[in-house]
Amino acid sequence: MRLVRTRHPSRALRAIPIALLVSLGVGPLAAAPAGASFLTRDMKSLASRRTADVLAGAAVLGAASFLVENADSEEHALGRGAVDVPADFGNIYGSGLVLAGVTAGLTGAGLVEKHPDWVRAGSEMARSLAYTGIAVTALKVAVRRTRPNGGAYSFPSGHTAAAFAVAPVLARRFGWLAALPAYAFATSTALGRMEDRKHYLSDVVVGAGIGTAIGLAVASARHSAAPEPERVKPALGLGVAPGGLSLVATF
Repeated sequence: MRLVRTRHPSRALRAIPIALLVSLGVGPLAAAPAGASFLTRDMKSLASRRTADVLAGAAVLGAASFLVENADSEEHALGRGAVDVPADFGNIYGSGLVLAGVTAGLTGAGLVEKHPDWVRAGSEMARSLAYTGIAVTALKVAVRRTRPNGGAYSFPSGHTAAAFAVAPVLARRFGWLAALPAYAFATSTALGRMEDRKHYLSDVVVGAGIGTAIGLAVASARHSAAPEPERVKPALGLGVAPGGLSLVATF
C-alpha cells in the first residue's frame, strides 16, 4: 500500500457536504422526534453488536481482498462483456449528487403526497449518507491510500459506501421489491469503481461494509419504525350490571 499526501481532496470527499446538507435540510421535515433525540437513538443503534459484526466481517474480507487484488486484472475483467454496462451505471448511481437527489426527491414526494413512509425513508437515507460520509472521510484522511489511477484517497470507496448505506433503508421501508434493485445498484457501484480504476477490491469491500452497517443501524433505530398498537389479551369473565350479572369478553 503506497501512501501519498495531497492538498486537493478527491471528488468523493467533495460530495460529502452534499449529504450533510441534505440531512440537515430534510431531517427536521421528516417527522423525526423533537430536538436531537433522533441523533441519540441513531448513535445507540450504531453502537451495537450487529454493527461490530458487520464491520469485523468487512475488515476480514477487506484484508483477504488486499492480498489478492490486482487493479489491472479487475479493470480488464469488468471493462468488457455483460458487466461493462452495469459497472458504468454504478459509477453514476453511487455519486453524492445522484444519491442526494434521490433522497431529496423521495422526501419531497412524501411531503407533497402526505405519505409518511416516504418522508421517513428520505430522512433515514439522508442520515445514513451523512454518517457514512463522516466515517469514510475520516478513514480516507487517516489512510491516504493512492488510487489505481494515481489519485489520492482511495481507501475506502465513498461511492460504494454511500450506495450500500441507503440500501438497508429502502429494504426496510419498502420490502424486497426495493431491496433487490437497491443492493443490485450498490453492487454495480462497487464494480464500476474498480472498472474505472478509481478503487481496489479491498476499497470497495470495506466501503460496502461501512455503508451496510450504518444503513442497518439507522433503519432499525427505535424511532424508525411506527409504534405498534397496544394489543389486548383475550379474556372472559363476569361483570356486575344493573339487575344482575353479565358475561364480559375482551378480544
